[in-house]
Amino acid sequence: MSSRVAWQVVGGEVIVLDVSTGRAIGLNEVGAFVWTNLDKLDTEQMVEEMIKEFEVDEATARNDLAIFLETFVRDELLQVDV
Repeated sequence: MSSRVAWQVVGGEVIVLDVSTGRAIGLNEVGAFVWTNLDKLDTEQMVEEMIKEFEVDEATARNDLAIFLETFVRDELLQVDV
């Protein structure tokens, strides 16, 4: 995660705050699952767990994860280790 980010669970919803802009982002159930598991699971494990948790096919899980990660990296709220 970026140093620009603070987050917490509020009323069962994950809220991500970009502290540099003050923008708050409420995550849906899938986004909350991904966010709270970023430091626990690698990409392949995340896809496997999403398939189980949300009863979706592999293509859907991979696509949803890719969109989530691309969006948060683009907005500089996640950093990619190379």
